[in-house]
Amino acid sequence: MLRICSLQKIVIALRAGAEYAGVPVYNCVLVSGSQSGVAGAEQIGMPCIVLRSSLTSRAEFPSASAIMDGFGGADLTISRLSNKRWS
Repeated sequence: MLRICSLQKIVIALRAGAEYAGVPVYNCVLVSGSQSGVAGAEQIGMPCIVLRSSLTSRAEFPSASAIMDGFGGADLTISRLSNKRWS
C-alpha cells in the first residue's frame, strides 16, 4: 500500500476544497497556523494568511501572503481580509 506523506495530503485537501468551491486555487485563501499548511499552499500557488498562535509566535513564514497575531475581532470577514492592506 502506498503511503502518502502529510504535505501531499494537505495539497490534495487544498485542491479538493478549491474544486468543491468551483474556483481556481489562486482565487482561494488558506488561513493557516502551521508550517505544513503554508508549505502546501505555496506548492500549489494558493495565497496563505498565517494566524499566529502561542506555538508559532516565533516561527518564520516567508512565503505567507500575510501574518496576523489574532483574528482581529468579531467583525473580521472575508471581504475585510481581501481589502486589508498588508505591510
